[in-house]
Formats: sequence, C-alpha cells, structure tokens
Amino acid sequence: MKFSVAVASLNSYRRNIAALLAGQAIAYLVPLISVPFLARVLGLGPYGRLAFAIACVQYFQIVTDYGFNLSATRRLAIIKHDSEQVAQLLASVTVIKLLLCAAGFVVVVALATFVPELNDSSALLACAYIAVLGHSIFPLWFFLGLERMQAQTVCIFIGQLISLASLVLFVNGPNDLSVAAASLGLAPVISAICGWLVLRSAGLARWSWAGRNHALETLRDGWHTFYANAAIGVYTTTTIVGLGFISTAEAVGLFSAADKIVKAVLGLTSPVAQAVYPHIARLSAQSRESALAFIGRLLRWQCIGNGVLSFALLIGADTIVRTLFGAQFAAAADVIRWMALLPLIVGASNVLGVQAMLNFGMSSAFARIVASSCLFHVIVLLPLVDRFGASGAGTAILATEVFVVILMSRALSKGGLLAPIVRAPHP
Repeated sequence: MKFSVAVASLNSYRRNIAALLAGQAIAYLVPLISVPFLARVLGLGPYGRLAFAIACVQYFQIVTDYGFNLSATRRLAIIKHDSEQVAQLLASVTVIKLLLCAAGFVVVVALATFVPELNDSSALLACAYIAVLGHSIFPLWFFLGLERMQAQTVCIFIGQLISLASLVLFVNGPNDLSVAAASLGLAPVISAICGWLVLRSAGLARWSWAGRNHALETLRDGWHTFYANAAIGVYTTTTIVGLGFISTAEAVGLFSAADKIVKAVLGLTSPVAQAVYPHIARLSAQSRESALAFIGRLLRWQCIGNGVLSFALLIGADTIVRTLFGAQFAAAADVIRWMALLPLIVGASNVLGVQAMLNFGMSSAFARIVASSCLFHVIVLLPLVDRFGASGAGTAILATEVFVVILMSRALSKGGLLAPIVRAPHP
C-alpha cells in the first residue's frame, strides 16, 4: 500500500513537471515577441523608462505576494484533504493579499506626488500597478498546493496572449508608454479571472472566513518566507531602480533587455522547482533520509542542466541580443556575459535554500541569509553602477548570488544536512 502511494506521488510530481515545462515553453513564446516588440517600437530610452516604472511597482508585488507561494502552498499540500481548512486558508490568503494591494496603491500615489523624480511618471506608475492587482488576485499558490499545474499554465498563457494582442494593437511609439504598461498588467489580471473560473467550475472556490485570528496566524506562518522573498525582490528590483536614479534611461534599457533574456532562461527551469516543492514537503514529513537523497539528486541534475544553459548564454549573447532587440541594444550582450553564470548559481541556491532549508525547518536562517545578501547587494551595486553602468549592475547581481550560495552551504553544513545532500546516491 505504501509503495503504491509513493509511486503515485512520484508520477504526480513528474506529470506536474512535464505540464509546467510544456506550459512554460508555450507561455515564453509571448514574452519572446512582446519584449523585443516593445524595445524596437519604443526605442532604448523610453523602453528604459517603462522598465524603471515596472521595477518601482514590483516592490509592491513582493509585498502582496507575501511569500504565500511557498508558505501557503506548503500548508495547503498538508491539509488539502480537509475541505474546511482549505476553504479557511483560501479566504485568509485572498483577503490579506487584497488588503496589501490596496495599501500599496495608496503608497504609490503618495510617492508619485511627493518624490520629484517620479512626478512625471505618475500615470505610467498607475498603469504599471495593474499588474500588482492581477498578481494579488491570481491564486497561483492554490494551484501549486493542489498540484494542478496544467490549469495554472493554461490560465497564464491566456492572460499573456491577450496582453500581447493589446500591445500589438495599441502601442505604436514612444508616446504610448502608459498604454504599454497597462497592456502588460493585463496579463496577470486575465490569468486571475481564468484561474478563479477554473476553481469555481471544479467546486474549489469555496470560502470559509475563520476570523481575524486565523488570518493573523496565516500571516505569521508566511513571515519568514516573506522576509526572505522581500529581501530577494529588493535586491533584484533595486538593481533597475538604482540604475534609474544613478545612471540614465538608456542604461536601464540595456540592463533590462539583458535581464529579460537571463530571466527567460531561468524561467525554463522554474517549473521543476515549483513542481517538486510540495513533493519534498510531503517526503520530508515521512522520511528525512529519502527527502535529503531526493534533494541531492535534484541538485546534481539542476547543476548539469543549468550549467548547459549558462554556457549557451555565454557564447550566444551577441547573437541573441541582435536577433531579438536590434543593433541599438548591442551593448546589452556585455551585460548578459556578466550574468551568464546566473542559471547555474540560482539553480543551486534554489535547491539548497527553498527545497532544503525551508522544508527542514530552517526558515529563520534562510531569511537571515537572504537579508544579508540584500545588504551585500546594495553595498556592491552602487559603486559598480556608478563606474560601469549596466555591466556593473550585472556584475553586482552575479556577486550577490554567489554570496547567497556560500552562506546557504555553510548553514546546511552546520545543520548536518549538506553532507547527505551532496552524497546522495544516483537513482
């Protein structure tokens, strides 16, 4: 009986990985068109302004996400057979995210009013904030916790497809920056609407408000994850924001183009991390040794696969940039080369941090590591950006990710977890 359950679980997460990879491959066709389209239609400087506005509102997306994609996903994976607890969790998380989204919009209005550098971008910021609303109402964590990745990817693809149609139809030049921001924000809004329709048709969109105490407990449960995610988001988002304040819109445009390419490559492997996380959560509750062995094999394969992707970025930077963005963005190739090792390094840090540390009760240590890396990033970012512009920003991100892997390895070693992971036998 236990063997059959284990096999079913194994097949489930493998199907989820396959579904997410297929969905990711389809969904990435849309940014592959929309990002080069915007870069060519808007031009380097205006594209940089758009990237700066989107980066500014991403701080608030970090707040509304609150780490629920990990903390609530983990909780749901454990309680998903108790319909009443599931309904209570759905209500608490959704209400919290909506309240955080509303509070964030008030802050954006205040910043656009009182910060001189943002006065001219108030309409652009408001339009960009539509994406925050979409992400706050899209129940991504719910799909992940129930391991319904196929429906999730279909919803995301529909949203991106409609967003792309809006961009092509209504964005014609540099004067359409606000329209471009609103069209990009349309993607998560449409995805959220589709997601709730799917949940409703499946009879899963049932709410049961358990009161303020339950909501506060949900917040406390996600605090360490939020703290860590906030630190990660701050240092990745601050890169573009720092460039915008210290350097030029053109430098922001170059870095943003390079960053989009690197993140697109990183996104190819994110379905694996999303799909195996609830599987490892269950496995760690059943057998510490089996979970650590699984994490070790995952680390090995992640490093091999992501290493190939890093090598492809390194040797193909010039061709990728000129093909997608044109000669105007040629200098972005240098930025990509500085960031080429990120798929390899980020893949390792995800396994060590998210899959191992969070699933083995090291949330506090994980949060401290990421907070330290955020401080480290700000310290190295400012002088590098001031001296080397967009390439300096890429170098700062690379240095920070290496710093993260070193600290995570040390923490796991002290906890006696690193050796079993590294020595995990081949399957």
